[in-house]
Amino acid sequence: MPDGAVVSSALREYLDRDKNDRELLMRRLDRNTGGIQDVRRDLAIVAEAVGALARAWFTVASPGGTARDPAVARRDAQAAYEQLLQHVTRRFMSADGFMVRVLAERRPADSEE
Repeated sequence: MPDGAVVSSALREYLDRDKNDRELLMRRLDRNTGGIQDVRRDLAIVAEAVGALARAWFTVASPGGTARDPAVARRDAQAAYEQLLQHVTRRFMSADGFMVRVLAERRPADSEE
């Protein structure tokens, strides 16, 4: 086989391998994107469940701790639930939120390893 044909064949094989690597990378990225969408869906389900649990808890366990008029109990439960939502929103938006603190506490231990 002439030298030009060998070089041409080697170059073609090299370029085809790069194309196959790109296709493999794209398939893996597509799988990761699907996985991220699944995690987002699951997290939304958990968030809805926690919200429903909190609302039910505030409805059953009246904030005042005494049996009262059901309408007053519902109003107080709704107010307590709204306070919870406001608190969670403030914590989420703050620079000192729960996950920020958890990650900050882990960082020194991770850097020691």
